[in-house]
Amino acid sequence: MISSRQKKILEQLIQHQDFFTVEQLAKQYGVSQRTIRHDLLSLESCLKEKEIAFIRHRKHGLKLEGDNLQWQRLQGFLEQKTQYLSPESRLKEMAKLLLKSSEIEFEGLMEEFRISDKTLIGDLAGLKSWFHVKNLKLVREKGKVKINGRELYKREAYLSLIKEEATEEKILDYLLNDKSKDMNVLQLKEWFQPEEMHYLFQVVSELEKTLSIGFSDNGYVALILHMFLSLERLKAKHFVAMDQDLLKELQNSKEFKTVESMVRTRIEPYFNIELPLSEIGYITQHILTAQKDYQKDKEDVECFQLAKKIVMEVEKNYHKPLLMSEQIINSLAMHLKPAIYRVKYDRRICNPLFTQLQKEYGQLLEVVLIITNKILEPIGIEFDQQEASYIAMHIGAGLHQQLPLSNRKVAIVCSSGLGTSNILQRRLLDMYPDVNIVKKCSYKDLKDLTSKEVDIVISTIDIFYNLTIPWIKVSPLLSQEDEEKIKKILGMPEKNDARELEIIHTVNEVIKIIEKNEDIKNRATLSKHLIQFFKGAHSYTENTKPFYGITQLLPEKSIILQAETPSTVEKLISLGTIPLKERELIGLEYEEKLIHMINSPNHHFVISKGILFPHASNETGVWGTGFSLVTFKKPVRLQEISTPIWLMITLAAEDNEKHVEALALLIDALNDEFFLRILKKSHNSKDIYDWFQRREGALL
Repeated sequence: MISSRQKKILEQLIQHQDFFTVEQLAKQYGVSQRTIRHDLLSLESCLKEKEIAFIRHRKHGLKLEGDNLQWQRLQGFLEQKTQYLSPESRLKEMAKLLLKSSEIEFEGLMEEFRISDKTLIGDLAGLKSWFHVKNLKLVREKGKVKINGRELYKREAYLSLIKEEATEEKILDYLLNDKSKDMNVLQLKEWFQPEEMHYLFQVVSELEKTLSIGFSDNGYVALILHMFLSLERLKAKHFVAMDQDLLKELQNSKEFKTVESMVRTRIEPYFNIELPLSEIGYITQHILTAQKDYQKDKEDVECFQLAKKIVMEVEKNYHKPLLMSEQIINSLAMHLKPAIYRVKYDRRICNPLFTQLQKEYGQLLEVVLIITNKILEPIGIEFDQQEASYIAMHIGAGLHQQLPLSNRKVAIVCSSGLGTSNILQRRLLDMYPDVNIVKKCSYKDLKDLTSKEVDIVISTIDIFYNLTIPWIKVSPLLSQEDEEKIKKILGMPEKNDARELEIIHTVNEVIKIIEKNEDIKNRATLSKHLIQFFKGAHSYTENTKPFYGITQLLPEKSIILQAETPSTVEKLISLGTIPLKERELIGLEYEEKLIHMINSPNHHFVISKGILFPHASNETGVWGTGFSLVTFKKPVRLQEISTPIWLMITLAAEDNEKHVEALALLIDALNDEFFLRILKKSHNSKDIYDWFQRREGALL
């Protein structure tokens, strides 16, 4: 007989098949080295009977090796659960047994776990509280024990127990890696029969292709585990019902029809079992509430519009545009669809990063919760803090400036390839501006990575593949410990200029002193002037009106020449607004306003033959002043515009003054035939910028 701790040590040695020192194990299990030596001697004695021995190394410690026959012997040994169950493990096994059965005799439980009636009464009291948290009720009557509650909650409770023993990554590794031994050492043989697991994985993969969706790692595992549970119940002739109104609603969905067809043609013949409509309904629910890759179609338009509204409201609240807004809207829309289904079918989820998010993004979480629920109110959906925290992770990725990338190639891995990867990407770029994040993927996509396209893998989940690419596991929010890990694999990040940091620190201290004595009308302007002063740039005067020239309001990077012809007015407007959004001058709401205006039959954007000048008032979504300039290879002919367009100048104006002088020079240039001929033919934005610079200098 071995203890619970000894069993865990044995599983660890089998799983990793690597050397461990006594010191490492003692630290990991929180006991003395003497206790670990005693555990290892006990294990060695048990393993000797199986003709398996430890391999010892003076420096590296000890490891376990064996052939296939020996692994099978070990598996059989570990499956004798009553030999090593701790009180905690016994409760979990008892909970699973109760959930799998309609009811169990009290004495049967005593016999199964070889415990006294007093011990069993104590165990059931503890389980009663656990089931209550899962929205279920443990009932003991007439010498029997059973669990009452909705079938949905029973399934979720069972899946939570299974996942405690085998993470999504371990199960996927078992499915994708024929050499994996992870599942062979767990107490799950009755659930994870290799042939059945691999067959159901193929079925789920076919569902993916047929429905044109992509399940996350969690989606794959949850659906396969759910199917196993359903099949086990049906084999035992235990059938479950579903609310008829809900079932009718599900039957009208394309997902239900696809699942029913797959069940009748693939699952029922293979397992020689018939699935009632209610079971097909539960499988459909799992598909609808799984996080999945976004494939935009008619059914997704509403979620896309909801995501766009959320982004616009966040931008208004923070008075700044979100970077990568198009990417954020797409990923957010993808998240919203299953999230709405989760609320609708009362399938709540918990964000494992919620506590950490509260500490670092507390205000953002509150803002996102209020904004999201206000937008979802008309459709009768209300998110809780946990669900809203996932949306905050999407939004958070766009709240900070993304720095330029270089050729260092990094792949980011998370369970969905989405939300957590976006926030990790932003944190990495804060640390390493020169890192090139070439791919964001989920666990099941790892098999496609090669050392040619990726130098380093940074993952938020455990990886059980034998990757040839170096990898580390971190939290998406990057703790101090995580940053040290990254420094070891990427090297030390470049330090900011010491003089710059010293000036900023000095300016902050000066402003604090001023604020103690006087109110500051414009803190940003004062900060700018002080920084200029300490850097030695004293040329400004308080009474001098600042000059905003064309080269300041139309930088070279906002001049786009010989662009491809856009197919819609939305794409046309976007060509002009993207440079302004990249400079954080406007947000999505301003872009939407321009699109709305150009779709109006009496818009005023055409200012001359072939020239479009999109602009709007500064009431919404404008936080700075600037221009963008776009020329086209071929004239743009669209129904909403009365004349073919070869030039588009887009304006964002935060007030009625800053842009006036620059606009006057632009108008002057547009009346210069020589300049227009140059502009039509030019492919080099620097040439155009230099022309404006010379013209501006001549006028000053």
